[in-house]
Amino acid sequence: MKDARESIRHGERALDDAAKVRYLTPEELRFFLSPGGAVCVTVGEERTLLSFSARRCFPLSGASHYVSLRDGAGEEVGIIRDLELMPEQARAWLEEDLERRYYTPQILSIERFRQRWGGAEWEVTTNRGPRKFITRSIYDAVTSPSPSRALVTDIDGNRYEVEVPRLDERSRGILERVL
Repeated sequence: MKDARESIRHGERALDDAAKVRYLTPEELRFFLSPGGAVCVTVGEERTLLSFSARRCFPLSGASHYVSLRDGAGEEVGIIRDLELMPEQARAWLEEDLERRYYTPQILSIERFRQRWGGAEWEVTTNRGPRKFITRSIYDAVTSPSPSRALVTDIDGNRYEVEVPRLDERSRGILERVL
């Protein structure tokens, strides 16, 4: 019985440790370029990360708030509450990493939409130019995080954002028929 209680207490301590969030301040982070040109970051007096990644804790609603800084192994080092408070160059490097990870062109108009073979072919104009892509079942490919917004995911995992009120009338009609 004593071993069971000790095991439970150990598990509770582990959960408590896992639930602790370390918030990183701009003062304790120092970003720099290595001699090879890679962006590195020193965290306080603890350690230097020769490779790191940034991930949004709230990717759909908080683009520049609550950004998780992770080491090269993907383990979280801490969370940056607001990128706007970071020095300009550090913010630029973090935003560049986030842009690569969360590359999401915005669909401005739907030129052509055809359902075929259980999937769909899309020809769209995005803020990054024209795109053609294929999606699987429309019910799996399109999600609506809000009534005025949709996310379309193609068969390669690329995501496209649609702000429905910004679409022209023809494109809105196509999207409404699809959904």
